[in-house]
Amino acid sequence: MTKPVIFIPGYPGSELRLRNEDKKIFLKLSALLPPLNKEVLQSLEGPDDLAQDDGIVAGQPIPKVLRFLIFDLAKQASSLYDILGHFDIDLVKFGWDWRRPIWDAGTQSRLEHAVRRLRRNSQSKIVAIAHSTGGLLLRRLLEATPTLANQFERIIAFGVPWAGLLKSLRYLDGKEGFFTLGNARAQKLIVNSWAAYDLLPPDPNRSALVDGRGDPLDLVVDGNNRQTSPLIKQAWFPSSLAPKMALRAKAADRELGGRRATFQLGGRRLPITNIVGWGARTTVQARITGSGSNQRIHSWKQATDPGELDGGDGTVPYRSASWLRGDLVTQFHVPIGFFSGATRFPHSSLWRNPGGRNLLQHLLGNEELKPFVYAAVDEDDFRNRDRVNVRVRLSTLDDIGRPLDEVRVRTTDLTSADQIDRSFGAGDGRHRISVPRKRMRLVHGNRFRRFSLRISWDGGSVDRALLVSEISG
Repeated sequence: MTKPVIFIPGYPGSELRLRNEDKKIFLKLSALLPPLNKEVLQSLEGPDDLAQDDGIVAGQPIPKVLRFLIFDLAKQASSLYDILGHFDIDLVKFGWDWRRPIWDAGTQSRLEHAVRRLRRNSQSKIVAIAHSTGGLLLRRLLEATPTLANQFERIIAFGVPWAGLLKSLRYLDGKEGFFTLGNARAQKLIVNSWAAYDLLPPDPNRSALVDGRGDPLDLVVDGNNRQTSPLIKQAWFPSSLAPKMALRAKAADRELGGRRATFQLGGRRLPITNIVGWGARTTVQARITGSGSNQRIHSWKQATDPGELDGGDGTVPYRSASWLRGDLVTQFHVPIGFFSGATRFPHSSLWRNPGGRNLLQHLLGNEELKPFVYAAVDEDDFRNRDRVNVRVRLSTLDDIGRPLDEVRVRTTDLTSADQIDRSFGAGDGRHRISVPRKRMRLVHGNRFRRFSLRISWDGGSVDRALLVSEISG
């Protein structure tokens, strides 16, 4: 039976068009190439008055684009469509106007209409695939209209910043530019985008910003190391931009400042498969100190996992994407890095990660899901020939996301007779090992080094082959 599926992309993963002319204004590369088209750039700035119809409407999710934008849209939707093309599904691609907030009445109404129409035309319940901010958009709809949960079979969430992220904060603070836009021009563009504020960590006084062990997420802290939010601590706003920023931050705090780690669906039950990337270099913390004109954001902490299992998928911190909890939430964390074939799978295409792809095959193609056991070479170590020991990350979970017991990891083909052999406790199913680069075998005309891992656990084992590059750069 054909399964109805709706895909909701992240920020800013949807085309924008002029309604009356049916003319695309985003993503239109020519508008971002010198000389910059100031009229188009200005149209990409969200209106101050959300009741205003400025003639711009959302188009389809962007299928494929060069990697240069804020949240790395590289082959985002296109790579997902390639995978989904192998399943018997009826796919709806829902684009949304990311200049406006996720809670915008028009956006929410369009999403509800798309859901009801898809369900009406189908003989079975809907599977929602939500990427990044798309997950927050869908959550808002379901919590505002809990009866809609009955229309869904499941949500598959890829890299959703349930507790917020810091990448949009860097642009709002003028710390980064992109493509041909310098920091100041990029800042002005993002300052006017309402959804950028919806991505900021919420008020810790109204949200339980702690992980499953009860430890604080500490995405944003003050000078006393207490959690805070840039939505309520606003003296860092540049004076020239403060009125627009305050308008949007106040609204985001009002609508999303009080957040829970569990879905609130009025007792209705909805399974959620939460797919979380970890191990990539990700901004995981910022500090706001001072007051008045002296308040500033600084001490941006970027982490992979130096001494701790941290980092994220390159955009969303692991501590935020894994914040979601509930008895119907099944979490699978996939290691970010390089796999056999030397291909990297970042935030924009977690579904291309072998683990994410296999979950789709299980949930949409009805294939049996074997234990979720994967390994990846650290992305920095992959090409760094000076790295004596190459870091390898492993996820060892069963078919419902529980950590496997009695995990043992052994190398099987190093040039030295002394193979690596390590055992791990269950923990949360995330582990690290280091493999000496020089002991790996040269392959493919000496362009790569190869090694294999045998990962075993109580009840089974699997072999994973990995590569590192011998080509500099």
